[in-house]
Amino acid sequence: MSDGPILDHVLNKLHQGSGRIIIGDMPISYSESDAPARETINANITSFICPGLHIKYVQDPFYKAIVHIPIQEDNEYEGKVLTVNMISDDRGENWWNIYRYMETIQSGQTGGWPVQDKKHRIYGNDGIYRNRLAYIPNIDIISADGSYQRHATIRFKRCFPVDLGDINHHFIEGEPVTFTVSFVYSNREVIREMPPSSEIIPPKHAAE
Repeated sequence: MSDGPILDHVLNKLHQGSGRIIIGDMPISYSESDAPARETINANITSFICPGLHIKYVQDPFYKAIVHIPIQEDNEYEGKVLTVNMISDDRGENWWNIYRYMETIQSGQTGGWPVQDKKHRIYGNDGIYRNRLAYIPNIDIISADGSYQRHATIRFKRCFPVDLGDINHHFIEGEPVTFTVSFVYSNREVIREMPPSSEIIPPKHAAE
């Protein structure tokens, strides 16, 4: 992870207006010599988009009124897609890590790099590798408020990547290299952080 809004020496702490994403773990093998350094991504993000909710109703005529009755359960709505604009780290490792993971899901044991541990969840009781179990358990998006206080974590559960955008390196520009990546997920929750917290960064040390 490169220096930026989240510095190595203040890991798990945030600067004002920044965001951080933690993606992991990804069930891929690291036995290959060109494998990324770790299977959990801890990266800076500039923005993210997650869907709201839409509820279906039926109308039931009643005396002098129309009653709306909800007919949609919480597991019936579609469009559960999280899209993140991520800052590439120094070596583009986070982009390649996701790329490698998606390649593994595509090809399984034939051309990818699946984890070899037979006790991993991706293997059934019969020892057979199953791509449908290659999900990411949690994706956490962490943000801070105007007083450098980490105040909320949005957790997306049982995630699969569906789209990884191009990575575009312009070596003469001063802007950070970014890319987009989208995941489908099964559920989400918001975890609130209650102050006071040791996660506060004093402003005088924020730029160190």
